[in-house]
Amino acid sequence: MLEELVKKRMEERKVETRRIVVEVIMEEEQIEKAQTKEAADTMDIDTDDELDAEEEYEAWKNREISRIREAREARLRQKGETKMMNLEGMDRKVPAQPKQRRKFLQRYYHRGAFFQDKPDDIYIRDFSEATGEDRMNRSILPEVMQVKNFGRKGRPKWTHLSNEDTSRSSIPCVLY
Repeated sequence: MLEELVKKRMEERKVETRRIVVEVIMEEEQIEKAQTKEAADTMDIDTDDELDAEEEYEAWKNREISRIREAREARLRQKGETKMMNLEGMDRKVPAQPKQRRKFLQRYYHRGAFFQDKPDDIYIRDFSEATGEDRMNRSILPEVMQVKNFGRKGRPKWTHLSNEDTSRSSIPCVLY
């Protein structure tokens, strides 16, 4: 009985193996057909590029020259349009305000380079006016306190050398 089971199992394996072999052969045939079809398709492609090289070069040159001309004309048209837009927009721009003199030790704020063409309150305001600590009149303070950041670690020690007497020769000169 064991021998019969072994024989039966061997027969089943042979049948299974034959079925697998047939499937592999069919897949290989399909791959081969696909490859021959691709080869036939590539044969239809025209690869005669070098037949009239001079004529093709002249045609290419003419196409490039016309493309460059069109690009140049488009650029010139665009420049002309922007010039016209600038001329039209000249009357809409806010006139420049005269420069105002800043106070002693007043900070400078740059008004920025972007969005200056919009006529809005925030863009028109005067950036040279004093703000914060700069509003205070420092001339009424003692001379020692008339410096930026008085009492702080990184403040300048003097406001200017014109306030100091540098003509005295009694100061010893130390050479390092």
